[in-house]
Amino acid sequence: MVGKGTDLAGRLVQRFRRLESDRGTLESHWQEIAERILPAYSTTFTSRGVLRSPGEKRTEFIFDSTAAIALKRFAAILDSLLTPRNETWHRLVASEPSLMKDRAVALWFEDVTRALFKYRYAPPTNFASQNQQNWINLGAFGTGALFVDQLATEPGIRYRSIHLGEIYFAENHQGMVDTAFRRFELTARQAVQRWGEDGVPGRIKEQLASNPEQMAWYLHCVYPRGEERDPERGDYRGMAFASSYVALEGPQLLSEGGYSSFPYPISRYEQATGEVYGRSPGMDVLPTVKTLNEMMKTQLKQGHRTVDPVLLAHDDG
Repeated sequence: MVGKGTDLAGRLVQRFRRLESDRGTLESHWQEIAERILPAYSTTFTSRGVLRSPGEKRTEFIFDSTAAIALKRFAAILDSLLTPRNETWHRLVASEPSLMKDRAVALWFEDVTRALFKYRYAPPTNFASQNQQNWINLGAFGTGALFVDQLATEPGIRYRSIHLGEIYFAENHQGMVDTAFRRFELTARQAVQRWGEDGVPGRIKEQLASNPEQMAWYLHCVYPRGEERDPERGDYRGMAFASSYVALEGPQLLSEGGYSSFPYPISRYEQATGEVYGRSPGMDVLPTVKTLNEMMKTQLKQGHRTVDPVLLAHDDG
């Protein structure tokens, strides 16, 4: 069993490395956008997981903040028009329209819709803030990703906007995203909370005693189960999507599970032919944004020289 888990972990890491190498050109594009439009994402694409210090200034490339302000307005407009939190912005109905003519059926679907919105907008669910971040990612990079997880503290669900530098995905033959590999960091304390002391590598156990806030890298892999799926089983092996957590150091398989539906809703603003990731309004205006920044730099230089001009004088003058 250990050998099987080790083999699966190795194959998953190899697949992740291929997905990681396939988008190098796109990450350099995202990097330019982040530096000039969304500085909170700055240096998190090309640094290969080396994040900057929390709270560090990241606006050194911005001399004109028009694009950064416009991005927040873009997200606010989409949020208010498409997912207004004070309205029921979608409803559940039967796949057969004639069933909705039955009053009991219509009332049942109304009750389920109401319960869905109650859970979605409950404070622990965190949907509103994470959905807003997803709109921001969509405007800046053209791709947004949410993770719908089971709430650990009580019955319910938990939404989380996934940093685009963490998640790598692939499409099926019809262009639908059905595979996601997410690389993320956890402290030793968080890892033990997630998998228990018996489920983490020995090094993590040692860190829990000496330095519980020490970070380590993990991988969450979600992909179609395919022929291995047994629909007659009631456990995770009968679910449509396999879920595996892997510690990158080793690598070591930490846990296996599954999902009935894909837990990483991926949104793409628009797609170029032959591309998997989306393209964004931020990409469209990037040349203008760079021009505005260079113009502002020139104006600042001119202003400095006007106020404090260069004077020619003798050395002893």
